Amino acid sequence: MTSQNEFNRYVEEYNQAYIALLTRASLGDYHRLLSSFIPLKDLLDLIRVMHDTLKYAYQVLPYPFPFRDNEPFLRALAFNEGQIRNIFEFLNHVQTTQGKSFEACLVQSLT
Repeated sequence: MTSQNEFNRYVEEYNQAYIALLTRASLGDYHRLLSSFIPLKDLLDLIRVMHDTLKYAYQVLPYPFPFRDNEPFLRALAFNEGQIRNIFEFLNHVQTTQGKSFEACLVQSLT
């Protein structure tokens, strides 16, 4: 069984990976980025299940999925206007290349 400390570590690792992937998007590096977000979303789902079923407390909040239309949040993470534009362009890139939204791709990966 996991402990509260391990749960906290999972959330911190999730947040670090989230920032790393957003940083790639902010730099316009979209190569295989969608496939990198899928296990991250799975980790967030696991964190939520652990929180709900094992009653662990969020001492550190996991960053929100999705990040679409959340420019204030991205600014709070220290992304500038150009980087935010690239992050949102990644969402357009997914729509163009996959024929569906980023969020729909994440949901489909679960089925």
